[in-house]
Amino acid sequence: MPMRQTAAVVQVREEAPQISLNILLTAMDKIRLGLPQRPLEDSPAKRRMAMVEVGRAVAIALTPGMPPIENLSIKPRGGVMGRILFQPQVSTTLLQLLMSLCLRSTCWKQRTAGATKGCLQ
Repeated sequence: MPMRQTAAVVQVREEAPQISLNILLTAMDKIRLGLPQRPLEDSPAKRRMAMVEVGRAVAIALTPGMPPIENLSIKPRGGVMGRILFQPQVSTTLLQLLMSLCLRSTCWKQRTAGATKGCLQ
């Protein structure tokens, strides 16, 4: 389900007047992680699973070249018991390209409106 549709469903369920940042973040979690499931009961197996996930996170954090960890969870979602999420990586060149396009778009709008001061030539 696309992001806007998922956000609209969350908005209706929460009876919110508009789609806010929290609703968008909840929709992103549903898309990335899947639907929440029943929590695991406290047991030795749950503790072992938690220790395994922590061990994986530590190993990843100490491995050179791995992206930073954003989130670690043992809540079952989308058929997966434990999950490690990484921070999204955007290359510098892609970021520079996007910023350049935004600047050019803004300058084009100013030129077509007759105001050329401050625009890059």
